[in-house]
Amino acid sequence: MKGRVLTYSLPRPFFGLNIPIPVQSSFMRGYLVDAGYLFKLPLVEMVFSDSYYMLLMALRESHEEKIDICMTSIMILPLDKPELLSIIVNLGKSKKWHFPLEGLVLSAAQIIDWADNFIFYRKIKST
Repeated sequence: MKGRVLTYSLPRPFFGLNIPIPVQSSFMRGYLVDAGYLFKLPLVEMVFSDSYYMLLMALRESHEEKIDICMTSIMILPLDKPELLSIIVNLGKSKKWHFPLEGLVLSAAQIIDWADNFIFYRKIKST
């Protein structure tokens, strides 16, 4: 076993996808088991109107050791840069972030670069 990975999922649509929690869990389980990690059921975010990342932001206090984080898709993270930075800084002890839908394993710095590029190319596409 490679180690422990915290799994996280959202019960709301993200980037036009509305993937049920059991499907997200199954997808992450398959990815993590194939990669040699131990799978535990995901933390499921509570969603209240426009407040989405309360549980994710609360994780800092509950995990002292460095752990990897797995989310179904990188699109679960906010594209709003201040909000994204807040989450990244809050979970700064994370080693790697796994996004099996896109086949990505990124560091915090790589996530920020990815988001910057995504926002840049999205703007170009819309012009």
